[in-house]
Amino acid sequence: MAWIARQRYSPSLTTIKAWVRTFRRYASYATPSGGRRLRRRKILRAHQDLLIDFLEKVNPTLYLDEMQRWLHRQVMVKYSVSGICAMLICRGVTRKKLSLISSRRCELERNRFMRFIQFRVEASQVVCLDETRKDSRCCYRRYGRGRGRRVVMGCNMLTQLWSFSALGIMSIDGMLDVAIHNVRGVTAQMFFDDCFYHVLPLCNPFPGPKSVIILDNSLLHYCPGLRQLFESNGVVVQHTSAYSYDLMPIEKAFSKAKAILQRQDSDEINANPRLALRRALMSVNANDAAGYYRSCGFEVTEVAPGIFI
Repeated sequence: MAWIARQRYSPSLTTIKAWVRTFRRYASYATPSGGRRLRRRKILRAHQDLLIDFLEKVNPTLYLDEMQRWLHRQVMVKYSVSGICAMLICRGVTRKKLSLISSRRCELERNRFMRFIQFRVEASQVVCLDETRKDSRCCYRRYGRGRGRRVVMGCNMLTQLWSFSALGIMSIDGMLDVAIHNVRGVTAQMFFDDCFYHVLPLCNPFPGPKSVIILDNSLLHYCPGLRQLFESNGVVVQHTSAYSYDLMPIEKAFSKAKAILQRQDSDEINANPRLALRRALMSVNANDAAGYYRSCGFEVTEVAPGIFI
């Protein structure tokens, strides 16, 4: 081949090698495409709809190579991974954070609760209660900047510097109050006392504002005498359906508080962790609460800037 390439008016050595590869592959010097350059195969519209329908209804966690193999099994056509990626982007299907739900969740109970919050109460009447536990691990940041390899940073992983349990009380106006305890876990008596001293003074008889208490299905929220305490003062108590944390607006507020703790300096937090935790939880304002309520199915109306009903 090198001798041929050195001859006068002969093609280059690269072209000759390409001819030899073509002949060895196809037993002919003619290219399969008739001399035209092959382009990336376009995914048929029916095959696109088939894949997207599978991702939306069956399994949204497939990787690109798994999508390629699944399409090959279904339609007997092997598309390129890059073509599948470009198609998904053009169709608006992007990689998002996955929210896991329990298979034991009852859709009938969820629908009953959704009808309750959409047709029987207003967002201004609802007060959400829930507990959260925060310790020094909440302040550890998950990402760092470095070069070439994973960043290593020392931390105290054996003994916790501080650990608190907090009861959050949130309405459409934002976080109303927080009851914080330096204990391993909240007991039924502590929860009852917090409701008596922190929650009940903020509530009004139904159907006034802040007259409906929303709780999840934790056993702690069924402590004896709790429902009688609220109902004797005209306050309605409603529990969410089982395994339906996405219907509790205050759960999203706890996520914001955790993010705020990670933004603060760890030395300042360790100096007064109770104050830092209270400030992080009380930072949930009316605009935040309105977004959380909307995402959980409540009808929220803004009557003035920063005022919602």
